[in-house]
Amino acid sequence: MKILNLSRRAIKNAADRGQITLGVIGLGYVGLPTALLFAKANLKVVGRDIDASKIEKLRKGQIYISSEKGLRELLHEVQDDFFPTTRIDDLKNADVFILSVPTLIKQDKTLDLNHTKLV
Repeated sequence: MKILNLSRRAIKNAADRGQITLGVIGLGYVGLPTALLFAKANLKVVGRDIDASKIEKLRKGQIYISSEKGLRELLHEVQDDFFPTTRIDDLKNADVFILSVPTLIKQDKTLDLNHTKLV
């Protein structure tokens, strides 16, 4: 669905009907909870990470972030609306994206945008 030219109300209605797909790139401490909460809010979510072991665990219903209470239960609750993947092509039908990748600060106090550029 192309949402850029839709009104705010039309976007909300589409989201309520589960017709919007969100792509979340990076499933770490920020990306995974964000992806799962958007899936709980009735969006279809494709979560992509380059770490195949994370994706394998998520597909088995396992969580690799121990500090977030309730995350495992949330994963099980939204399993029909959350699709974890390593494949960038699986994001081709996403309507909107969230990038959640490390942005490190170098020794000279400038940003290291290498992770962002890889996306």
